[in-house]
Amino acid sequence: MEKLIRFSLLIALASLGAMAFAQSFPLVRFGVKGGIQQRSLDLGSAFKTEPMGIHGGLYLRIAPPVTMGGQLELLYMEKNTPVQNGDEVTNVRLNYLEVPLFVVFPLGPLDLQFGGYGSKLLSTDLGGLAQQLTEEGVQLSADDLNDSDYGLLGGVAANIGRLQAGIRYTYGLVSVDGGGSFNMADGNNNRQAQFYLGYALIK
Repeated sequence: MEKLIRFSLLIALASLGAMAFAQSFPLVRFGVKGGIQQRSLDLGSAFKTEPMGIHGGLYLRIAPPVTMGGQLELLYMEKNTPVQNGDEVTNVRLNYLEVPLFVVFPLGPLDLQFGGYGSKLLSTDLGGLAQQLTEEGVQLSADDLNDSDYGLLGGVAANIGRLQAGIRYTYGLVSVDGGGSFNMADGNNNRQAQFYLGYALIK
């Protein structure tokens, strides 16, 4: 509950500051956004083979119609990481407070996005792994997971009126399994294909 209160206060303060800033500059967009994400982007079986996570929060975009700009976001992220559980794969759910920061290259209504992100782990859901033991007989614990993450991102977004819609791929550069106790099924880092829709409160 304490983490939720802190998170809510942080969003409220960021909203007030961004709105005051955005009203002073015509090239600024400030709004809300949200969407879904998968660990892998498989167009042949999208949204079928892997559980989806959700994300949402605030964004602040500063960019002229041409040349280069930037975008800063404050997001709640729900990521799924597959862990080998005997003959089966169990998805561990990781919930982060994430701050993406990236360069924007406007091409008409389209934005090309390149940059990075940093995130703080808020909570975890081990699912069926909560009572599992490692090969050494040690019970698996969320304490073995890294409490922070950072990585790279790239994508494209379309700005139409007050709406922003886009697709993005993030690639973590930090091992999720800080303690080495989890048998990650397809790599130790976070990887997410994101689909989102945003709305500019100030434009």
